[in-house]
Amino acid sequence: MLLPILKDAVEKIEGVKLYYFSQCDNINSIIKKGQRRHSFGYWTRRYALGKILKKPEIYKSCPPRIKKLISSNVKAVSINDGCKKGVELTISNNEKLQTYEVNINRAYRMYNEHSSLKIIHNNSALLLLLIKFEEFISSLFTFLSIKYPECYLSDKKLSYSELIKLPQHFNYKELFVRRVVADIMKENFDEWLKRLAKQNILFESMTSDIADFKEIYYRRNIIVHNNAIVNEYYIDGVGRQNTQAKIGQILNCDYDYVKGAFEKAQIMLYGIIYQCRKLVDDNSRASLLEHMFELAFEHMVDCDWKVSRFIFSMLMNDKNIDAITKLSSQVNFWISEKHLSGLDTIRQSVEQVDFSANAKKFQLAQYIVLEKYDEAICLLDEIFPNEIGVAEIEEWPLFMDFRETQHYND
Repeated sequence: MLLPILKDAVEKIEGVKLYYFSQCDNINSIIKKGQRRHSFGYWTRRYALGKILKKPEIYKSCPPRIKKLISSNVKAVSINDGCKKGVELTISNNEKLQTYEVNINRAYRMYNEHSSLKIIHNNSALLLLLIKFEEFISSLFTFLSIKYPECYLSDKKLSYSELIKLPQHFNYKELFVRRVVADIMKENFDEWLKRLAKQNILFESMTSDIADFKEIYYRRNIIVHNNAIVNEYYIDGVGRQNTQAKIGQILNCDYDYVKGAFEKAQIMLYGIIYQCRKLVDDNSRASLLEHMFELAFEHMVDCDWKVSRFIFSMLMNDKNIDAITKLSSQVNFWISEKHLSGLDTIRQSVEQVDFSANAKKFQLAQYIVLEKYDEAICLLDEIFPNEIGVAEIEEWPLFMDFRETQHYND
């Protein structure tokens, strides 16, 4: 049951991720075209506003090209007749302005609307990501409610008025499960973790990951309910020690934040699923861990190094995984860590491992990770193509940097 839950959750989150990143260039193109079209009118209005308020800094960041157009084509006359105070603008009928919107009020509004598209795109992606994560949580607690009815359903009741409305042969357990899960989904993230702890599903090694993910949740809440303005609810939820945000600060999402949110959500997903492995039988657990290895490899191929590092760090220390998979996980952990933090962070731990009693491809991997390419070439000549084939060399991220060297070309 856990494996289908994992597959479904990964597919949904990857779908949101694909949508977000595939649309980024398109959104940027729309913003660029829209802002260019409306830039003259936008900055003309700011120019007028600066004159009215006697604050020229409002206009200071105007691009030189637009500033030149305004100085050549806009005449501003101050008005102060007692009843009316402001600036009267006259815009010349210049063919150079034909590509611009010269209705300054419309241009100002449209320029701001285009500027907000990136925020809308980023915030929407965050909301969709958490919707899919909550669908995963809902599926997980449905599984737990069915597997452990004594923990979730023992005190559930139906009134007589409800009972007589239900059809004959109705699945009462299914109804109770739906109600229980609906109530659980109204709780916050900390309460979900407490429920999992009652099933001995603990996350002592994920303290920082949980703190990171909670920030995403509480940021979502202020985006939806408080115009992205930091309030006490956000500060208390995230923890004052975990944030530098101040009350009243606006916390929208930029590209890097959303990219990180996908990583943190996937790490949280895999961490929860991995800790739940003890709830299924041996065969189901083996299938689950095998699939997690495959997913981690896909993340590595996609350069999702933080996610792959996290999964492989769990698998390489799992006592119930076969020796080959553990060794492969160790190597793939090194690869991920190297791409994140550099070779020096892992050099000592890599050099300390003795692979002489294992398949030679692991010794080859050690040479490649350590960038000992001369030794690697000698060993590769010995074991190619029997122990390692063309496909592995072309696809395994172990060889990503090696493929860029002259050794590989030779």
